[in-house]
Amino acid sequence: MIPLRRLGAVRVSLPLLVALTAAGLTACRDGAPDASPDCQSPGVTSDKVVAGLLYPDTGPLAGEFSAFRGGVEARLGVAAQEGGVNGRQLVYEWADDQAQPSINLVAAQHLVDDQNVFGIMEVTTAASGSAKWLNEQGIPVTGHADESVWSNYENMFSYSYFLGSGNGVDTYGLFVKRAGGTRAVVMSIWGNEFSTKASDAVAASLEAVGIPVVDRIEVTPGITNPSATAARIRALDADVLVSYATESEFARTVNLARQAGVDIKVVLAPNGYGSADQPLDWPVGSYTSLVYHPFESGSPGIARFREAMSEFVPQVRPATSSVALHGWITADMFVRGLREAGPCPTRESFIRGLRGVKSYDADGIIVNRVDFGQNLGVADLCLSFVQFDGPAKGWHVVPGADSLCGTHLTTPAR
Repeated sequence: MIPLRRLGAVRVSLPLLVALTAAGLTACRDGAPDASPDCQSPGVTSDKVVAGLLYPDTGPLAGEFSAFRGGVEARLGVAAQEGGVNGRQLVYEWADDQAQPSINLVAAQHLVDDQNVFGIMEVTTAASGSAKWLNEQGIPVTGHADESVWSNYENMFSYSYFLGSGNGVDTYGLFVKRAGGTRAVVMSIWGNEFSTKASDAVAASLEAVGIPVVDRIEVTPGITNPSATAARIRALDADVLVSYATESEFARTVNLARQAGVDIKVVLAPNGYGSADQPLDWPVGSYTSLVYHPFESGSPGIARFREAMSEFVPQVRPATSSVALHGWITADMFVRGLREAGPCPTRESFIRGLRGVKSYDADGIIVNRVDFGQNLGVADLCLSFVQFDGPAKGWHVVPGADSLCGTHLTTPAR
């Protein structure tokens, strides 16, 4: 049974509360909220829409997702400044799923049945726990597809599908090959479904371009000895390490392997860039892939995000957090869905309206424009790659890989 104290009411930062209050006062003077229809949809009143926020606030993966909520609040703060959606402010109730499927289901049911939310904004590696039930209830869900289950249901919206429902892409392999990699080890978290499937996908991508995967190493964060993992990599004479483990496990393993004399030419992980884990000794020269334009790009959409983070959630540091950006885009999709749903939104009109959006890029943030009517379960084909500059303690775009596109594989990952 999930503790109710982790299923609390909305708690917003002071800047966001001020923005919501000011927007409400301005709208009252202009008559905007009163002009909104008094709809009968769950979570919808004449002056607000209540969304659910579902993510791991506690548990072993909480640190990986801690900035997500900040990104959501920043986007809602901007929406409040703009007067909300059709005269209604967007607020949220939150629940903690601890990244456990069974708890994810209980938390989702709490949000829908007890908190009466209109829809859910979600990031977790345990969405599979509630996905089927949420689809059966017709609840719109926006978020980042960290599991293949996001490919199965029309009510679940993601701007990015790393896994997808097909056979994957060779983009990762193409990049590693360009960077000089020849023999790979892929590291994942033992017992974590997403991590296992992600490592399957990247292994298939590497092998598709002729790079053999000489070992698959499963680790248990906090238990597995990184020195033993590093020794195993050394014995295999591998020059590529791709990790879908935690940031700390990845960083320690790479650094220890290098100290032991292993010449790892290519180290690739989906995390690290925009990490809030400042004390971490991130491996020099490591790469990561992005589905959005890097913070260093200075695009108008990225600039707007950074300004909002500083204004509404100044406690989230660094403001250039990739997890926070996922939160921002998740909330932005929710805002867009409400706009498409019309002045008297229903869950059905939200889902139908957002599926009808043909060219979504979150105000120029996402590398490829998304057609929500066609992207369900389609793995990301084009990616931006960035590299960590150790002496500068910063990142730069890899020349020629700011938008690297591969092809879809014809054989499934094994």
